[in-house]
Amino acid sequence: MIIGIPMEKKTSLIDRDRYIISADDYGLRDAAADILPLAQSGKLDRVAVMANRVSVSDAAALARTGVAIDIHLELTRLVGTGEKVDDGVLNRGFSFLIRLFSGHLSPRAVGGEWDQQLERFEELFGRKPDGWNVHEHYHYFPIFFRVLAGFVERHGDGFVRFGRKGIFSGRNVTPTSLILSILRYFCLPAFVRHPAPTSDYMSSFDWFSGHEAELFSGDPQGTIELAFHPERPEERIWIEEHVGVKNPSSL
Repeated sequence: MIIGIPMEKKTSLIDRDRYIISADDYGLRDAAADILPLAQSGKLDRVAVMANRVSVSDAAALARTGVAIDIHLELTRLVGTGEKVDDGVLNRGFSFLIRLFSGHLSPRAVGGEWDQQLERFEELFGRKPDGWNVHEHYHYFPIFFRVLAGFVERHGDGFVRFGRKGIFSGRNVTPTSLILSILRYFCLPAFVRHPAPTSDYMSSFDWFSGHEAELFSGDPQGTIELAFHPERPEERIWIEEHVGVKNPSSL
């Protein structure tokens, strides 16, 4: 440094060749207001849209960015939770299990719910989605993954949130990442029967709270889809500071 002139602090940028930066919940609450500027600036690779919740104007604005647009299928109406950003894991899990074992979440009911959401997506964007995933990661339950796999096969190919090699959460194994790792194992037979484009690993930024530096390491090897919820200020700020600009047209 030159004496008397402080050096500018260098901010580490995440490897865009390894990490697929995804933003979830576009259309839920006010998430579009936080996600859209990030997509416009080329900091996102994929945006997961909740078709029954996004406005026509927000859908049109997102389409103009050129970012990959996935459908973020949901079971909120059937499960009864997932509306609030701070819905706890135990509350969601308890409600989900009650609905599952009471028969409210049969494959037929789930398939019908998702068919309606896909129809709405096509009305908004005039095409099929670029990829497929499910709000709250419910598609990792084998009964629902089989529904999703058949759904994608019927309606067209596209990127599926799964993780060819596994779930990545670094040193911090959270309850959610542990449960998803176990469930994913039981989904593998369906994935083998219905292969689809996916990343090598799937991850979520909130699993790295307190040890975000691991996202700059070379472990594990391979591509990682890293899901964000930019309506959370700390996640939006992290993207702004640590994700370099990428031309959306090249995604």
